[in-house]
Amino acid sequence: MLRHPILARARFATALCGALLAMAFAPSAHAVATYSALTELTASAVASNPAGVIVEAVGENVLLDAVANGNAFAFASQTGADGVPVDLLAGDFQLTAEVGGSAGGAPFGPGDASSSSLNDVIITLINNSGADVTVDLTLTWNQVVEAATQILGEVASATSDILITDSLGQDLVDSIVAVSAFDGQSFVSSASGTRTISYLLTSGGAVDVVIAVGIVDAFGDAIGIPEPASLSLLLAGLAGLGMSRRRRAA
Repeated sequence: MLRHPILARARFATALCGALLAMAFAPSAHAVATYSALTELTASAVASNPAGVIVEAVGENVLLDAVANGNAFAFASQTGADGVPVDLLAGDFQLTAEVGGSAGGAPFGPGDASSSSLNDVIITLINNSGADVTVDLTLTWNQVVEAATQILGEVASATSDILITDSLGQDLVDSIVAVSAFDGQSFVSSASGTRTISYLLTSGGAVDVVIAVGIVDAFGDAIGIPEPASLSLLLAGLAGLGMSRRRRAA
C-alpha cells in the first residue's frame, strides 16, 4: 500500500518533535547546583582524682530538616541517645552533623534544595570528692563545606557553625566556615582544631560547658536552573509539534 507523502512527512515531524521533547525532559547531568556541610565535634575529659567527680555530656538533636525540589538530606548522630548523659571520664562524646543536596535540570524552571541540622549539647563538671580537683576538658572539631554550580543563574551555599562557651563566660570555640557559589563557580573550605581547657574545681564546685541550640550546625541550600540546551530542545520540540499539527489540519 502506498503512503501519502504529506502524511508520512507529518508523522516523521511528529516523531522528531517527540524525540526533542524527550531529550529536553531527560535529567541533566550537568546543570546541577550542589552543597554539603559536615560538622564534627569530640569531647573528652581527664580528672586529677576521678573519685567523686562527674563529667557528663548530654546531647540532643533539636532539628533535622531537608526540603527539596531536587534532593536533600540532613543527618545527625551522637554518642548515646538524645538526653542520656555520657560519662566523659569513661569515654569520648562524639557528635556529627551533616547535610547535603542538589538542585537543577528541571525543564520548567528552577529546582531548589535546603537542609539543616541543629544540635544542643551541655557538658557538666561537678566535684563531689571533698577536695580540690583539676579537670582537663579537650574539645576537637572538624568542619568541611562545599558549594558548586555549573551554569549561569545557579546559586549554592553551605555553612558549618560551632560556638562553645562555659558558665564562667569564656568562649572556648568559635568557628564558622561558609562558602557561596554562583554562575558556574565551585568552592570548598574547611577548618579543624583542638583545645584543652583546665578547670580547678573546689569541693562542691561545678562548671557547665554549653553548646547551645543552633550552635553545632550544618546547613546549606541550592537553586539550579535548566541547561540552555535543554530549554532550546524544549522550545524546538514544542514549536515543531505545533507546525506538525497545522500541517495535518491543512
